[in-house]
Amino acid sequence: MLFTGLMVRLLGVILMIDARSPTGTTFQLIACQVLQGIGGGFASIAVQVSAQAAVAHIDVATVTAMVLLLTEVGNSVGSALAAGVWATYMPRELSKHVGGLPGVNQTLLDELFGSIMDITLYDEGDPIRVGAVLAYQDVMCVTSRKTRAER
Repeated sequence: MLFTGLMVRLLGVILMIDARSPTGTTFQLIACQVLQGIGGGFASIAVQVSAQAAVAHIDVATVTAMVLLLTEVGNSVGSALAAGVWATYMPRELSKHVGGLPGVNQTLLDELFGSIMDITLYDEGDPIRVGAVLAYQDVMCVTSRKTRAER
């Protein structure tokens, strides 16, 4: 069950590569999230039940608490790393893709960085929206360290 859950989650992550691109549809994004949720749920329950089955009845509460604690610590570390990457790279990418456009100043860049909803206020083909989407996409691909020209 653990292996199956992890494989379903991995499938959701792999499909997310295309879903997070500007050409990805809302359905693709939702389907990836659902797959990741189902796979994560299977894996989480399998780990918890396995840990509980491996100890005496008196230690079940302690083992359950430890499994949940480690899960939350892992989530917190992952969120902190993601926030660090985001705060480091997103302002630079916004400046690169949107900063040179007419009428764009630092205040607008700060607003675009602060809220994705501000980006949706622009029409689909608007250069500011297109640039912001490209900036988001580049930050999402930052771990590959490839520039747009290399892709």
